[in-house]
Amino acid sequence: MNIQTYQLSLDFEQILNLVRQLPSVEQEKIRQEIEKANREQKLNSFLADFHTDEISLAEVEAVRSDIYSQQKNQNAEIEAATQELLAIPGLLERVKQSQLTSKNNCTNWRTLRSNKD
Repeated sequence: MNIQTYQLSLDFEQILNLVRQLPSVEQEKIRQEIEKANREQKLNSFLADFHTDEISLAEVEAVRSDIYSQQKNQNAEIEAATQELLAIPGLLERVKQSQLTSKNNCTNWRTLRSNKD
């Protein structure tokens, strides 16, 4: 049996009439194929929306290392500043004493004037 392929120009109504002439089993197969094509199209569209350029593990590790180094440097600076403050004789005691002092006995720094007298 020799099968030949022809190309026809059919409009929607003509195709619909042809499908309606098919047995219900074949109509169901056509419905399933159309749904399958729609699912694939929606999936491809969805994947295209979320597509990003691939990032290599080496690039991720490089960024992670940079962030870690920056945090480490900041921590070192904070520690150095803390040690400098602790090295000032009596500073910690004065801070503790000022916290215990009643705020009513203190002068607001905004009301203080420089030595213009």
